[in-house]
Amino acid sequence: MVSNPCLYKIKVVTSVIYTDHKAIVAFVDSPPIDRNKRSTKTSYRKRSPDQHASLLRSLQDFAEDDTIAADPQAAWDSFYDDAKGRLDKFYPTRTVTISSRDSDYITPEIKFLLRQKTGL
Repeated sequence: MVSNPCLYKIKVVTSVIYTDHKAIVAFVDSPPIDRNKRSTKTSYRKRSPDQHASLLRSLQDFAEDDTIAADPQAAWDSFYDDAKGRLDKFYPTRTVTISSRDSDYITPEIKFLLRQKTGL
C-alpha cells in the first residue's frame, strides 16, 4: 500500500536458485543524474542583530512629512527610494556562486559562511 503509486517503480525478481518465492523491489524513480557541473551566481542579503539595530535607529529619524505629496505616485516613489536606500545601506547585497554539485541544503548564506570559514 502506498499513498502515491506513481512515485515508485516496482519490480518482481525471480531467484536464480530454485525457490517458491520471488523478491519484490520497490524504489523511487529519480531523475537521471546530470554529470555536468553548472554554476549559478545568487545574490542575498546577510542579516545580523547589529544591522537590525542600526536600521531601527535610522528609522527613528524617518519623517512621514517627507513622503506626503499631492501626487500619490510621487509619494510612493519617494517612499520606495528611501526604503531601498536604507535596505542597501544596512543590508548590502552579496553574491555567491552555487554549483549543481552542492548539496540541496546549501543556501547562499551557508555557502558564504563556508567560504568565509575556509578563507577562499
